[in-house]
Amino acid sequence: MHKQKKKRLILLDIDDTLFRCDTFVAFIAYYLRLNPSRAFVLPWILLLAVFFKLGAVSNVTLKQNALLILKGETRACLAAYAGRFLRRLFAAKLNFSVSEAIKKLVATGLYDIIVISASPSFYIETIGGRINALRTIATNIKFDEYDRLVPVLDGNNCKGEEKITRLRQEINLEDYDLENSYAFSDSVTDLPMFELVGRPVAVTPDSKLMALALDKKYIIIK
Repeated sequence: MHKQKKKRLILLDIDDTLFRCDTFVAFIAYYLRLNPSRAFVLPWILLLAVFFKLGAVSNVTLKQNALLILKGETRACLAAYAGRFLRRLFAAKLNFSVSEAIKKLVATGLYDIIVISASPSFYIETIGGRINALRTIATNIKFDEYDRLVPVLDGNNCKGEEKITRLRQEINLEDYDLENSYAFSDSVTDLPMFELVGRPVAVTPDSKLMALALDKKYIIIK
């Protein structure tokens, strides 16, 4: 009997990879257009964004403060917003080069898609469902006993090495042919993800990622 071939993985980042934008920023902007009264906290968040760029505050601090805009929204309401938002996102911001590359790989029947994103799980999970991902891994946000959003991360920010930690919790990597698996990302912060597979893909890379991609002979999608 022939030994059954192992399946392969497509590890897929979302922000500036599958979509040509930061989807969390885009979601907040969409939400504020529908709920302008929530914009009172926006100047504070923009100030924190400047401090983040300067390295004075962490990504977690910035993210949790941005979540103040959504404080108190129920999970059901956020799911409804997410559905409408994602219809617009897929229509206007989808990176077709990445989308088509993934479709061709999936059509072979050899690959499972794993979405891995640092953005909030309450809408990233909808993206994973839309593209038939086997698993969707993202940053979890706390909800209270009434299922209302609390602006605090529920666990670690799903970024960098944390993505691989979470991935190992979800699947047994030994079940997969990692040497022939792909990882798509736009950022050097996903180096742990790139190093896990045999076929890293740098998407619209900045100068730092481009230098790494050229040195390591990554696949490049501009």
